[in-house]
Amino acid sequence: MSTLAGLFDDDRATRDEFEPAAREMPSDAGLAEMLGGGGVDGVGGGGSRRQAQAPVDDTQRLVRLVQSAAADAAPVVLSGGGGGGKAKKSSRGHKRTDWLSVLVAVLAVGVVSGTAVFGGIQLASASPAADALQSLATDEAALVNAQQSLSATATRIEADVAAGREDAARLEPALGAVEGYSDEPARAAAMQALTDYRAGLDALVLPELPAPYSRPAIDEDSLADVGAAIDDVQARAAEMAEPTERMHALRGAVTDLRDRFVEQVAAFGATFPAWAATVNAENDQADQSFRDALTAAAAAVPSGQAGGLLGIEAMLVLPALVDALREDNQRALDEIAAEEEAAEDAESGGSGGSGGTGGSDWYDPGVPPTDPGVPPTDPGVPPTDPGVPPTDPGPVDPPVTDPPVTDPGTGEAPAG
Repeated sequence: MSTLAGLFDDDRATRDEFEPAAREMPSDAGLAEMLGGGGVDGVGGGGSRRQAQAPVDDTQRLVRLVQSAAADAAPVVLSGGGGGGKAKKSSRGHKRTDWLSVLVAVLAVGVVSGTAVFGGIQLASASPAADALQSLATDEAALVNAQQSLSATATRIEADVAAGREDAARLEPALGAVEGYSDEPARAAAMQALTDYRAGLDALVLPELPAPYSRPAIDEDSLADVGAAIDDVQARAAEMAEPTERMHALRGAVTDLRDRFVEQVAAFGATFPAWAATVNAENDQADQSFRDALTAAAAAVPSGQAGGLLGIEAMLVLPALVDALREDNQRALDEIAAEEEAAEDAESGGSGGSGGTGGSDWYDPGVPPTDPGVPPTDPGVPPTDPGVPPTDPGPVDPPVTDPPVTDPGTGEAPAG
């Protein structure tokens, strides 16, 4: 049998205080007696059992040995004496317990155990109706989302249609106002585009929207009720496909109508700068400020349309500018005509005074007319010089008359 001293190979086991008392190893016969049997071969030895040797009490020495190992756990290299002896080989020290690793292992075991217990509880409490109810909630959320998206699309289409009709209502009087103040073929094409746009908007018909979904009263613990509700939701979702496709097609149609209408109106607006240049050329006698104003207003029409507008405001100011331009041009023409007439009159008056013959038919525009209160003179008598006073004609002899005839008998004039 091994002793405690044989378990340790360092010098701590060789100390005097830990040296065990010499004990004899039991023989085969003694071993058999200690085990309570006969001989080692099964045959009793001498007919009487030998008393087993009492065990040696090593408790105190074991305690002292453990205390010594704890006090000096690290390996120690012992040097030899003064004779330069060889150092004794150190032995491995006592291995300490890693309590942190032990604690982590305990916690890991606790977490795994808790998870397993929680999963077991959930699994035990789960039911087919609960799983079906969760699927129903998922399908309901998808259906409600699709309905809200369809309703939003319908709202946007209605808003676009209303805006298009409002633009058409505003553009129509503007196109009428520029009649005679724009390129007439282009204006007629814009009027036709306006008519087509309105007809296209009127032809659009929105599909009927489905009624908003709400969950009916069901027994949430009944698998049959929950399954029927799931079937109803999925059927409603399938019915959403057709109105959704129609709604997207209508939205595309509204956009196409708007783009075509704006493009045709823009084509009309692009003709205004060239038309304004023609008007300015026709009224070249007007003041330059009038012509500049018309040029700027005509350029504002396509400029505003390039930003997505229709150029309505710029169109409405053109008629007044063109009228003012034409009036100023006419004023300038009237002034020019008056100046030319005055020049012609002056030229004709100067040529008559220098080359006339002095006849009675000559009229000098520079001589004021005679007094209308003076009687006209005899045309056969030459006019007298107003600077010479008239001569006195002198006494006039009375006319000579024949003597009256008398009656020779009476001497009186006959009667009757």
